[in-house]
Amino acid sequence: MNFTTLSYRLILMRHGGVPSESLQLNLFNNRWFPSTSNPDGEGIGSGNGDGPPLVRTKTREFGLGFFPPGDTTIYDENGSSQDPTYDFRQVAIHELIHGMGFMSSWNRPLHPESLLPSNPIIDDITEKNSTIKVVTFAKSYIFDKMMMHSGTGVFMRDYAQAIRNESVKLSQKIFDEKPNINESELLAEWAPEFMSSKAYQLSKNLMEKVATTPMQLVTWYLDSSQKSRYVILHTPNEYSAGHSLGHVDSTVYGGTTEFLMRPYATAGVGLAAQTPRSKSTVLGAAVVGILCQMGYKNV
Repeated sequence: MNFTTLSYRLILMRHGGVPSESLQLNLFNNRWFPSTSNPDGEGIGSGNGDGPPLVRTKTREFGLGFFPPGDTTIYDENGSSQDPTYDFRQVAIHELIHGMGFMSSWNRPLHPESLLPSNPIIDDITEKNSTIKVVTFAKSYIFDKMMMHSGTGVFMRDYAQAIRNESVKLSQKIFDEKPNINESELLAEWAPEFMSSKAYQLSKNLMEKVATTPMQLVTWYLDSSQKSRYVILHTPNEYSAGHSLGHVDSTVYGGTTEFLMRPYATAGVGLAAQTPRSKSTVLGAAVVGILCQMGYKNV
């Protein structure tokens, strides 16, 4: 099931390279990631012990890619039609973790072909002792801070900053030419300019090469021994708002201690039956690490 609807009985409704010129990005890449000769990271790579190997564990087409649009059949995470009864505690805890900030602000506010850091907003900036209005993107969620494109080793926050900088630059030019322009007019003139920019091409690359390519997005956290590790995020071939980016990978973490924050629940199974007997909590180490990374304390 998907976790976007909370009830005792839940129904599952189915409903590139990056341009580098003029973009000063963080090229931090001192750990294993997919290489130039193997850009998808397919079939090789150990992860150096920092996390699961960044490989295709089953197929490129997993998650929502298995299900035809509009299909309302009830499925479990393996694509099998199952008992439509789901454990309330599992769903409730999962949604509680989302409420604590386990979600991404990256979405598609302008067009389905592009991935942007958040929704566009009008902001005021001071220039030469005067205030001007510009179009930028709302502040990213804290969950996105340690999110990284595994194919390039670039933090998503650096992509976001590059996109925001270009947006401000374009809207600033419009405002300078028309200082009396109102907010709605500014947005109307900014949109086509932005969608013709290198920043928008970057957002299209991010949608195609990251958000809809499995194994291309990770987020870093510190484990209990303060060692940096990553968890692979859910980026199925078919983008799904509310599922993509804001969950751990549905295939890699099925049947593991990180099962709770996958985008699907397992039908007909109670929470206790899915929790390893050696564990005293349903939260996996990665989930705990990510929450601590966001500022929570593990006591």
